[in-house]
Amino acid sequence: MLHTYPLTIPANTLADTPVEEEIHLTHGVITHVEVEFHPGCNGMVKGYVRDGLHQLFPTNPDGKYYTDGGVISWSEYHELFKSPYKLTIGGYSPGTSYDHEIIFRFEVTPREVAERGLTQDTVLANLLKLLGVRR
Repeated sequence: MLHTYPLTIPANTLADTPVEEEIHLTHGVITHVEVEFHPGCNGMVKGYVRDGLHQLFPTNPDGKYYTDGGVISWSEYHELFKSPYKLTIGGYSPGTSYDHEIIFRFEVTPREVAERGLTQDTVLANLLKLLGVRR
């Protein structure tokens, strides 16, 4: 299931007072994440995802996502097996003159399907190693 959450960040929102919103997902595994920034952000609008007090994405606590008119996306394997299935999306935009929106997308897959994908990836990686294509 694909979950999409827009987050509007008012102009000149400071890092010490970010806009945050609690989002509700479903039981399963987050297998893909996207963070979309509209053109005009000029790298000044920052976004992140937390699980409780722990910054989940990006994984380095001081890191934030930012770009100008692009989508940052990656494959993931983050289990959501304990209720409630909540995360917090957040962002800030110091020095900006306009409101901006970041769109967060999370693909949540049932455990059995996500694990099957991991097994297939492992089998393919091992086959490529045997053929000398990968180390």
